[in-house]
Amino acid sequence: MLEAFVKLYRTIDSPSLQDGGQLQFDCVLDSQTLKLLWNVKESGIEIEEIEHGDDVVSLEEVATADGTSASVHLSIPMSGDYNVFRDLDDLLERAIELVNGKIASDFYVCDDNYWHHESEASEATDTEDVYTNLQRYCELVGSLEKLASYHDKKQNSTNHELVFISSDETTTSKPVVLRPCITRELLELPIIDISTITDLTSDKSEKQANINRERAIFKVSIIEFFENLSLNHSVSNFNHLIRSWKDFITLYNNNFETYMSGFAFHKAKKEVADVELKVAEQYSKVLGDIAGKLFGLPVSFAALLGFFAEKATFISDTLIIFGIVSATWLMTRLVANQIAQLQRISHAKDISFGSIQGKETQYPQALINEIKSAKDAIDLNANKLERDLKYLAALVWAPLSIGASLFICRHHDKLLPVIEFLKNSWST
Repeated sequence: MLEAFVKLYRTIDSPSLQDGGQLQFDCVLDSQTLKLLWNVKESGIEIEEIEHGDDVVSLEEVATADGTSASVHLSIPMSGDYNVFRDLDDLLERAIELVNGKIASDFYVCDDNYWHHESEASEATDTEDVYTNLQRYCELVGSLEKLASYHDKKQNSTNHELVFISSDETTTSKPVVLRPCITRELLELPIIDISTITDLTSDKSEKQANINRERAIFKVSIIEFFENLSLNHSVSNFNHLIRSWKDFITLYNNNFETYMSGFAFHKAKKEVADVELKVAEQYSKVLGDIAGKLFGLPVSFAALLGFFAEKATFISDTLIIFGIVSATWLMTRLVANQIAQLQRISHAKDISFGSIQGKETQYPQALINEIKSAKDAIDLNANKLERDLKYLAALVWAPLSIGASLFICRHHDKLLPVIEFLKNSWST
């Protein structure tokens, strides 16, 4: 839409654009200029008149390109798609939608010879840095509007206020009000990086799992940023935010990292607690599972009383010894199986805590102490359990040891021939 006008304007002596979109300039009516004038007219810009010699004519009345001088008067529409501005101040004054974060997709600033459409594909200059900032400020305002708690815009007013309110009911923070107002002074500041806030408000961000939490942290950071400042004017607040944008982003990043560290802390702490509870439960089952099965141990001790019966015989004592041997063998296998089970649980415990301790560099000291305390407590429990099982493994042999001693003492006379026979058999 503006291409024809820009090409024409760049061939003439940069005349000043007057109020109301009026533009008057002198030119030479050669073939190139006539072609540009026709292109401008076809684009929708009205050519009011052409002073050609002593005559005032229309473009249609210019018969040929005779190379003579002429004065041309153009009238550029002040609305619609014809966004032509005299200078930056004219742009800031007339483009009232800037306060809403909206900027024309295409515009031309005469004094700076800045064509927005063309600048998108060219290298930035000092002049274009100002307009780059303008574009970014508009994107920033649009993103702030999406994150604000609510907007306050009166009808038929260019004032647009963005209000940020803390969602934490336990605090009494005052609302922060920002009224976007883009000035030349702000545009002349170094180009700012708005990628953080645009990432929070882009369409792609809606697919992120924790995006609502990140946005909440951003709003909390806005309130915290202004909490200790004496500023209470909405325009001053906006200017301060722009001028201190790097400091604000640093605050937001710190708040976000604090949140993520806390989230990781609680997640890891829960993981440690789950491992500790699971391992402790498995350890308790080691003795619990064997308790009922070792009922044969007191029975074996009770069986020893049979040796002191008045009518005890060699055969009855032999049956008692056979029963005690069977019970001892069975209980020995049970205890050995529980010791092996204990070792398997301890190995699984070491693997679980190893994966947790492998991330210790990411954890605060408090969590590291929690992990060490939990592991030490479980190790102590495992050592006690292992000791108890070893004592139990020795104890199951006690009835057999006592019974064998009593049997040998009482029936050694019957056992000597058997022993001699066995010796002779082995020697031969």
